[in-house]
Formats: sequence, structure tokens, C-alpha cells
Amino acid sequence: MRKTEFIYEAKLIRVVDGDTFVLQVDLGLDVYTISKFRLLGVDTPEVYGVKKGSDEWVRGKAASTFVQEWFDAHKGDVIIHTHKATGDLAKGKYGRWLVEVHANDNTQDPSIGETLIAEKLVK
Repeated sequence: MRKTEFIYEAKLIRVVDGDTFVLQVDLGLDVYTISKFRLLGVDTPEVYGVKKGSDEWVRGKAASTFVQEWFDAHKGDVIIHTHKATGDLAKGKYGRWLVEVHANDNTQDPSIGETLIAEKLVK
């Protein structure tokens, strides 16, 4: 199976929850797209579809806030890495592109997914 990785510059539009967000992606040649993305290999607690105020909702809000602050610290500018394997879905079951997200500010910071795991903000 052939695997392909694509790397794009992107800018945060909004955080949906701890593992999902909307980004404007620079495809090159002055072509941009806005789409919903989900972190590859990371699952944070839910804020939608669970009772507001429940333990999961509280943990989900904490993850969402952390992700918003992470994006803010990097001025919303990120690099996304998409991974596509022939025969596999490039999108998750809810139609979101699956990506790894790194800061685009020349820092050596770990990816947002690695940071969420280190901070114990995942399920």
C-alpha cells in the first residue's frame, strides 16, 4: 500500500472542540480552502452530545480551551500534515480531514496532538 503525506500552511478559523477545528488551508498559487479537520490519533472528551456540566463535558471544555490557547500562542498559524493511504479513507467517519498539526513559528514545540497527550487531556 502506497502512503502519501501532504504538508500545508493553515490558519485557524475556529476551534470546534479539543480534537476538531476549522482551518483555512493554503493550497498554493493563491488557492485557499476552508475545511473541518480532526487530529489524527487523538480523541478528546466530547462537548457535544453529552450532558452540559457532566464530567466528560467539563473535561471536553478543558481540552477545547487548551487547544484554543495553543493556537493563540502560535498566532493561529500552523502546518498541517495529512496522511493518505491508497484504499483507506482520507477523512474520518464524520467527513473531517485527519491531520497532525504543528506550529508554524519556527519553535521546536511538539504537535498539538502530542501536547494534548502530555497534558492528559485525551480520553
